[in-house]
Amino acid sequence: MEATTGVGTCPRCGKALGERQLGSVRLEACEGCQALLVKQSALMPALEALSANVLASFDPDTPLEALPDRSGQPSCPACNRAMEKADYCGAKLVYFDRCNRCSLLWIGTEELGGMSLMWARMEKRIARTRAQTDENLSGMEALSQAAHLKRAVNGSLRPIGMIVGLPLG
Repeated sequence: MEATTGVGTCPRCGKALGERQLGSVRLEACEGCQALLVKQSALMPALEALSANVLASFDPDTPLEALPDRSGQPSCPACNRAMEKADYCGAKLVYFDRCNRCSLLWIGTEELGGMSLMWARMEKRIARTRAQTDENLSGMEALSQAAHLKRAVNGSLRPIGMIVGLPLG
């Protein structure tokens, strides 16, 4: 189970942070604004936990709308340095604050939801691409086996054709 950060107050509003559980991931949430303080290493497991239910019914071709950029320049609650604005996956859809020095992310609940939709879309598209690749490879294997069989049959019939005088092509 992922450990929490141990930081006690919200970098935006100064209210207390309380522990929240998301699957096997522990996060810290602001009691006031509900934003989440997340270790960078906990983001992927959190997105997997959030997107698990979405994967069953989500259409990966549904366009996603950009969320309003609510990132700012809060101070990192661990080192007090300014956090930097980050764009999730460089897609210009979801923005959050990040402290690379402390490996902490400050993410609004709406932004975490947007990230989980992007994660679900990526997972569904990967699954679709893998299925198509498997189907293509299966077809290629069948063609290859047919060509190999044709060469084997033609190769074994050629000597017979030469004996009986039949042209084989």
